[in-house]
Amino acid sequence: MTLTSPFNSIVKTTFSFLIICFSTFSFSQDSYPIDFQGDIITMDSNIDSFQWSEYPLSSIVKNKFTGWIQFAQTPTYTVQQELKAAGITLEAYLPHRTYAFTASQEISPLFLKQKGVITVIPYDNRMKLSHDLKNETIGDWAIRGDKVLIQIQYFKTLTPEEISVNLKNDSIEILEIFSTGHIVIVAIDNDSINAIASHNYVQYMDIIIPPSIKEDTDGRGLHRSNNLDTQQVGGRNYTGAGIGVLVRDDGIVGPHIDFEGRIDNTQASGTGQTHGDGVAGILAGAGNLNPENRGMAAGSNVYVSNYASSFLDGTTTSLIASGDVQITNSSYGNGCNAGYTITANTVDSQINSTPSLLHVFSAGNSNGSDCGYGAGGQWGNITGGHKQGKNVIATANVNDDGTLAGSSSNGPATDGRIKPDITAHGQGHISTDEDNGYLSFGGTSGAAPGIAGVAAQLYDAYQTIANGVLPESALIKAIMLNTANDVGNTGSGFSIRLGNCKWVESCENY
Repeated sequence: MTLTSPFNSIVKTTFSFLIICFSTFSFSQDSYPIDFQGDIITMDSNIDSFQWSEYPLSSIVKNKFTGWIQFAQTPTYTVQQELKAAGITLEAYLPHRTYAFTASQEISPLFLKQKGVITVIPYDNRMKLSHDLKNETIGDWAIRGDKVLIQIQYFKTLTPEEISVNLKNDSIEILEIFSTGHIVIVAIDNDSINAIASHNYVQYMDIIIPPSIKEDTDGRGLHRSNNLDTQQVGGRNYTGAGIGVLVRDDGIVGPHIDFEGRIDNTQASGTGQTHGDGVAGILAGAGNLNPENRGMAAGSNVYVSNYASSFLDGTTTSLIASGDVQITNSSYGNGCNAGYTITANTVDSQINSTPSLLHVFSAGNSNGSDCGYGAGGQWGNITGGHKQGKNVIATANVNDDGTLAGSSSNGPATDGRIKPDITAHGQGHISTDEDNGYLSFGGTSGAAPGIAGVAAQLYDAYQTIANGVLPESALIKAIMLNTANDVGNTGSGFSIRLGNCKWVESCENY
C-alpha cells in the first residue's frame, strides 16, 4: 500500500536553507553539500553573520539550541572538548564534517569561527524526515486504518514523561514509549506528518520497522574456533566461559543437553519453533550428545529472549545494563536496505554507552533483490536498518569450503560504507533441535552465531590474560577483520569477496 505524501512539493535536488542571513565565505574552503535521506542539502557558510538572537523557537528545546553545525576541517578531540566546555555538544556525526549539535547557551560566533565552524543552521523539517516519509514510500505494515505508524526520536534533553506530555498536548496517539533510546511509537494522520515534524521536541521521524523475518535457509575448523578451544591438555581452552551471550530469536531454546547448566530461558516464551535452537547450537552448543556438533563458545552463559526489532525491549536492555550479557545475536531481517535508521542509531548508541557490548547480525539472504540502491539486484540488499550500524557486525554466509553462498546479501550500506563486515560458515550446518535432537540449519542465520561464538571465545581469551577485564567490542571486531587473508578479488570492495581469517573463517575484502 502506498499513501500520498505531504512532501510531494519538496525539491529532491540541491536546495539551500534560507536561515538567518548569508555572507561571503571567509575561509579558503567551500562549504560542502550533504546527502541526507535522499536530499542534497547545501550548507552555505553563515558564521560571519550568525546571531543566536535570530534562532527560531522551533529549534530550541528546554532552553537548548539544536541544529546542524559544519566545520572547515574535522574538529580534533581537543576542539570538541573545548566546544563542550563552552556549552556546545556534538551529538552525532553527519557527512562532510557536519554534526548534529545541542548548545546550552549562546556561544560567541567569533569563538565558533576560531574553532573552525563555518555554518550553523537550525532544524528544517526535511532534516527530520526519513527517505520513506519524504518519498511517500509507506508499506502496509506501517498502516493501521487511516493512520500511519511512526517512530519519533526525541531529543535527549527530554524525559519519557516530558515527551508523553508534549505528545498528548498535541493530540498525538501514543502507542509505546521506550524507557531508553529516546524513541516513541505513535499513530498519526498522513497529512499531519509535516506539522508534527515541525515541533521542537522531534529530532527525527521514520515509519515503524518492517516485519521481522528469520534468515535461515564443519564451521569450527573453518572459523579457526578449534584453535581457540583445542579440548586438549596444555592447549588453548577458550570456550567463552564467563561470557554472556544473548540469543534474540523465536522463543525458548531446547531442552537440549548441549546447554546443560548454562542456559536461561526465563525471559523467552513459545515452544515448537526451531530457528532459535539452530542459532543457539552454532553459537554455544557443547556437543555433549554428539561432539561432532559442538558449537563455537561451548562454555558461555546462554540467555534467550524473543526477538524485538527495536532493540529497546526490557530483556535486552536489562541484560546489557546488568552486565550479564556482552554479546547478542539477531538472525532476523527487517525489509530491504533501509539505510542508517533510528534502530541503527539505537544499537550504535548502546555500544557507545557500553563499550564491551557487541551486536552481531545476519546480513540477509536477499542477493538478487533490488532494494533501490541504484545498481541492480546484486548490490545494496542488506536486510534491515540495524545492520547498517557502524559499531555492529553484519555477517554474510559461505559454504563449508569457503565459497560464498549465492543467496547471501551484498553491500554496500546506503551511505557507501562496506557491508557486510565479515563472512562465516552458515550453509549446511548441523545444529541443535528441541528435545535433544539435531537439525540441518543454514543461511546467514547460521553464519551470524558463528561470528558471535568466536567473539565470545576471544572475549574469554582477553579476559583471561587481562585479569578479568573485558575487552572493548571495537577491539574484537578489529581483530576479526584485520586478521583475514583475501580470497577472490584483492583489496576493498562493496561486494562480498572471501578471505580466510586467522581467527574467524572468512572476511569481505576490508
